[in-house]
Amino acid sequence: MMASARITIRGLVQGVGFRYFTQKRALALNLTGFVRNERNGDVYVEVEGRKDIIEDFVKQIEKGPAFSRVRSTEVEWTDWIQTCAFRIYGAIEDSPNDADRKPHSVTPICTVDRNVFGSRAICATRLP
Repeated sequence: MMASARITIRGLVQGVGFRYFTQKRALALNLTGFVRNERNGDVYVEVEGRKDIIEDFVKQIEKGPAFSRVRSTEVEWTDWIQTCAFRIYGAIEDSPNDADRKPHSVTPICTVDRNVFGSRAICATRLP
């Protein structure tokens, strides 16, 4: 079953390679979405794929990279909207425009069909 999740990770999770660790895990599991730093020191992830794979992904990021210290993880399950890549965004205050501050409001356009088992999609974005 395809699913989407919004994940907030709290603890020592900025300045320790957490976003890159998260992207690497997501790509290895063929998940799509994004990860970004929040102003309050948290890391925020939106991810899509098979629900059982997302559950495994959450277990992996709860461990985090070597120098991180995850204190808590909050997962909110949402409707699947079919994104087609996994991106890293900078901290909200570092973002130059609204599209970067609100990446979930950017609509992906896939030029080829994407499935969770590995076909690649060529993506572009369109602002709402």
